[in-house]
Parts: sequence; structure tokens; C-alpha cells
Amino acid sequence: MVITNDNLITCSTLKGGLCEKRSKETLNTEMQSGKIRLVSNEKSQAVGIFLNVSDSGQQNIILFAKQYTKLPLPLVKLEESVILSVSPELSTKILEQSDFGKNFDLFLRKDTTRPTMDYRVVMENENFVFLLVNQIQIQTCENLQNHDSSSSNKAYEDIPIICNKDGENLTHVEHGTFVTVSGEKLLVVLFSDLTTMQSSVCVFKESEIYEAFLESRRHRFGCPKHDVTDSIFEGDVNLQGACVSFPFNKSNELIPGLFDAFYKGDFCNNIASTVFGVIVGLLPLIGQAVYTSPSHRGTVVGSTVINDLVTLHIGTSNGYVIQVFYDPDKKETIELREMKVDRKSQIRAIKTVNNRTYIMSQNKIVRMLQQKNCGQFSSNCQQCISARDANCGWCVVNNKCTTKSQCSNNEEGYWLPSVKNKCLSLEIKGYPLGFGYKLDGDSSSRGEKTLTIQFVPQIPYTSEMGCRLNGSSVAVFAKSVSGGIECTIPSATGGRGTSIETPSFEEGNVDLQIVWGATVIAGIPILFYNCSKFQSCGECLKMTNKTDCYWCELDVTCRAKRGDCTNDTAIYNPPYDENCPQINSTQKLKIPSGQQRTLEFEGKNLPQSNVNIEFNYECVVDSDNFPGRKIGSMIECANMMIGGEGYKTVQFKYGRKDKIVRLETFGGNVLVEVYRCESLSSSEDDCSTCHYYNQSEGYECHWCKNTGCIVIDDSSVRAEKPVGGRSSPR
Repeated sequence: MVITNDNLITCSTLKGGLCEKRSKETLNTEMQSGKIRLVSNEKSQAVGIFLNVSDSGQQNIILFAKQYTKLPLPLVKLEESVILSVSPELSTKILEQSDFGKNFDLFLRKDTTRPTMDYRVVMENENFVFLLVNQIQIQTCENLQNHDSSSSNKAYEDIPIICNKDGENLTHVEHGTFVTVSGEKLLVVLFSDLTTMQSSVCVFKESEIYEAFLESRRHRFGCPKHDVTDSIFEGDVNLQGACVSFPFNKSNELIPGLFDAFYKGDFCNNIASTVFGVIVGLLPLIGQAVYTSPSHRGTVVGSTVINDLVTLHIGTSNGYVIQVFYDPDKKETIELREMKVDRKSQIRAIKTVNNRTYIMSQNKIVRMLQQKNCGQFSSNCQQCISARDANCGWCVVNNKCTTKSQCSNNEEGYWLPSVKNKCLSLEIKGYPLGFGYKLDGDSSSRGEKTLTIQFVPQIPYTSEMGCRLNGSSVAVFAKSVSGGIECTIPSATGGRGTSIETPSFEEGNVDLQIVWGATVIAGIPILFYNCSKFQSCGECLKMTNKTDCYWCELDVTCRAKRGDCTNDTAIYNPPYDENCPQINSTQKLKIPSGQQRTLEFEGKNLPQSNVNIEFNYECVVDSDNFPGRKIGSMIECANMMIGGEGYKTVQFKYGRKDKIVRLETFGGNVLVEVYRCESLSSSEDDCSTCHYYNQSEGYECHWCKNTGCIVIDDSSVRAEKPVGGRSSPR
């Protein structure tokens, strides 16, 4: 498919590659050409491009490249043609007598031993036509001002191109396209892994391409020469051993134009010598994969650029189009969506012209519509980014989803594109995990706090911005600083002057909000806390990134200062799940239902009673408390009786007589299995199962002749040993 100024040109793989001219609006056929035909096989279809050039009085041409084929065709030598040019009107083509010169019409020898030329895409920039062929990128010159139709100078150059995916080099090219972003051209190339049938995308800067061609040129013709047989055109002669010595400058070049050939990457041949007209490169252009399809094999790639945002459209072999956002600055991609275009039909072409994207499968052509109604996603920023469309984004100033032009301030950062999948958030400099304000500390800890708030992504500060605490009447001062905004929370003991009333802060998380006028543009929670309100060692210490508290070991309480603890004995800022008193949660215990048992639980860092302080311990199941005692590193709870069946959670408490707190299990709950032997071995004849649970699994189950499998808790009940052999019904 080729898009001209006025029409679409499509060429089929049937009827000898019949070409048709179609309406851009209706996509209906307007004209067929019986003379211009392209033939391809199943391995590769023909590719084409519309060139806006003039030569010999003819304005604009269409350039087609097709794979070598041996099919007999009525037009002379058409089966030998690799690249041919025609007018947009699809007028009759006379090969080797082109109005456009042999810079465009290239012919290979009709030799069945030659490798197949598998052309995948034709692209152009201001000076060159680029052709992607499997394993080789070809650059031919488009500058017709320097090459008239009668010139004998040849302009053909190629280099290998490779995409590295996780250490694996992909060389099989499916397709490619040029994308222009902020004035910079990028080459997007789609590769396939023929083993996994997955496809990957590599992106190359235009400058990287020219640099690769320049390096390749120097490698080939610099002394000593790295020689190959350069035979692209009929009649080419390769001068063995001819090489160029470096360095040299333009004033002492041996042949006019030689300096440009070896010091300018974007060199286009104007040297009156057959030696430098054809350059077959050996050094590859290598890129890193920025996207790999999870399941589909790609066939073509197209692109749209809206608001300098690149969306790649990857057509697949099974009729899907995958939309992928590409960020050139970060060299990252985000998959946006998959669209089913044609059931079980390969996507053959994707072209975008004047913000209209056309998709051609084997069976039909469709035109994609651009998303314009961004307002339907306006509930909040998260809903807006679900649009995943380059037209829509979150307008920070207006607090709604808009197109970029609809945002009242669409400078960098104030309009967040939905394809980038990021809403405006805040970070507190120096407090990556958050900030807490201690309400029960001394005057210094309850003093004025100035926090530097940074925007993510970064946006410029304006005088219309301010700070406030959500739902609070407390005044928060704002000031612009480099990279963000300073918010000053007043002292809990009083304001900046004696006339200012002492602020009233509520405990808990309160959003520190950045406002633009009356609009809240972002917020971040600030924790206002009293150490004395934390009821366990873990609660007291686990938020050390935000809080600043001490766990008093002898007082079993949380305090704002070490000096508030008996004998200054406190745990402060440790790995709380290592140093706090705790019970090991990994142990497995069993207890028969309704029977009294003494259970021992393994602990760590358990405080020891002494003459002055006595510590008490408790085990709690289903609101029933069982007294415990510390024996070494164990807690022993006697006479525990638990009803029912299944796993029951055991909770623990410890403390002094006047204060009992939770004894924590940081790795999860401690579970005790409550069981009935009758349930484990319900059959009256199932002696062996009952015995297995007793001997191998640790259950207190015994086999009794009259009662079956039971727990023995009465010495008057006579249990029998299991008897080997086969049991039979009584």
C-alpha cells in the first residue's frame, strides 16, 4: 500500500500483482492498471513508497521494490527488476528507459544461484531512499539534483542491521518506518525471532545510521582494505587492493569528493569513479530491543506522532494491530492495547498521512479514527490515563481530562499524556518513604517543620501554587525553591509569633496538598502521631522511616524519649521484627479437641522477670485466656482446652501486672490444629489409618476394639495394638 497526495495505491499478490488506485475517503477502487504489476511469492510481498521528487519535468514518483521471481511475465525483463519507478497515475512502465534515471530502476542478473533479495520496506528522508532487506540495510541516493538520468555515477550502499534482544542477535527484518519527533528522525525496525516466532522492535537515530555507514565505508576502503566481491549492478568492476590512507583532508584528496565519502556519514556519491559507486558494508548497525511482543509475530510497523508522542502500530500475522507507546528520551515502551482488525488474515501495511492511519490486511483496508472525546475520562487522573491515547491527557490546571490544546496551561508537565501512564505525584525531599510529625515529643520535635516538596513528573512552580493540610484550618506557608515548593507546617506549640494560636492537629494520615488557586493538583500523606498511642513494640518501631519512638522494655510501653523509660532501657530504631519480643510463627502444634494439654511456644527476646519486675504471659484462643510462664526461650501455657475442629489462631500477651500488651508474631499467625481422631479415621474397621496418624503424624489417636479410633484420656479404657494383615467386616 502506497499513499500519494490524492489517492491510495494498493497492489495485490494475485493476478500477477495487479495495482489499483483508491479513494482516500471511501477506500473504493477508482482505477486499475493492466500494465503495472508486481509479483511476489509467499515469502515476501512487494513494497513501495511515494517520493516527492522531480526529474526530467516529471513531478513525484512511486518506487516499488520486489523480490526476485522466475514467473514469466509479458513485460520485457520485468522478472529481472528489483526496484522500479512509476508515476502516481500508474502509467505504462518501459523498463531501463525510465524518466527517473537508473538511480531508481535497479536490475540484477537473472541468475538462479544468487540469493533472494527479500525487500521488506522502502523509506526516504530528504536525501536518501532506504530499503530494509533481510540481514542488510540498503541506502540509495535520492538527490536527483546531483544525479541526472544520464549520469553514470552509481549510488548504492548497504550495511547489516541487527537487533539485540536479551543477548540474542535478531537479523530477520519484517518491516520498518521513519518517525520524526521534535525534529529528529528515528528509524523503527521490526525484527522476528524465527525460532520463537516473537517479534522485537529496535529504534535507531538517523545520526546513528549515518555514523554506521561512515564507519562501514572506512572499514571497507581504508588501508588495509577489507575486500568483498562488490557486484550489485550488471557490469560492475571491483578493483582489488584499491584503498584509502587515513587521515587526509579535503585539500589533498586524491579524487574530488573522496573527503566527503570518508568524513561525512550522509555522503551521496558524486565521485566520477566506479570504485565508490557501490559499497557493500561488513560492519553491522546494532540496536537494543525496546519492545518484544508476548505472543504475536509482527508483519509490519507503522506510527503516529501526536503532541510529539510516538505510538507504534505493529501489525501481526493473525490480524491484530498492537499499539505501543515509545518514549525516545527514556528508550522505553508501554503496550497500550491490542485491536483485532481482520480475523485470521495477515496485516500487510500500516500507513499514516495527515493524521489518518490506514491499515491493510490480506482482505480489506480500514481507516482508524482518532480519539477526540477526552472528557468522557474526566472523573480523575487514573481514569484519564486509562484512555491510553496520545490525544488525551490529564490537565493539571483544570483538573480534568482534555486534549493538549484544551488545557488552559499546556506547558511541559501541566498536561500529562495518558499514554505515559503517570499522574502527578509528590515526593518529600530527604524522606523517600514519607514524613511523620510527632505530637508528644519535646518542643524541638513539635516545632515548625519545613518540607521540600518535589513534583513527579517535574513541573515548574508558579505563584498561584500553595500548600494546605486537607480538612484543616491550620495555615501552611508556601515558598518556591529550586525543583519544587517548600511547605512549612507550623509548630504544635504555637505559631511564628506569640499572637498566633496553637494549632490543633488530628492524629492519623492527613494529606499535605498542593493547590493551584482553589484546585488541588496533588497530595501526599503526612502522619501526625503520638508515640504513647502505639500499643506494641512492632507498632512503636515498624514505621521508623516516618516515626521517632522508643519501646520501653521494662515498662512495655511506647514513649517519645528514651528518658521516659525505666532505667533508660529501650529499643530504638532497630529491625523491629528482629529485636522486639516475639513468638515464632513457623511452629506447628496439635491438640485433641476438648482435651486439656500443656503447649509450649518458641519465642525470642522475651523479657525476664526479676526481683523488682514480674512479667506475665498469656495464650489466647477464641477469647479464652490461658496463663503462661517463660521457660528459657519458650512460653508454656498449661491446661489449654480448645473445642471444635480445624486450625485455630493463638494470640499472645505479655506485660506487667498493671499493663498487658500484645506479644507479636511477625511472620504470620501461630496456628494450632484442633482434631478429633474419629474424623481422621471414621471407619470402625480402619485400624491401620488410626495407627498411621499416631506413629507417623504425631496425633494422639489409638485403636479400640469397641469404639474405633479415639483419643485416650482415660486409663480405664483398654487400647489394643494394631494387628497386621487384612481386615474383614465383623
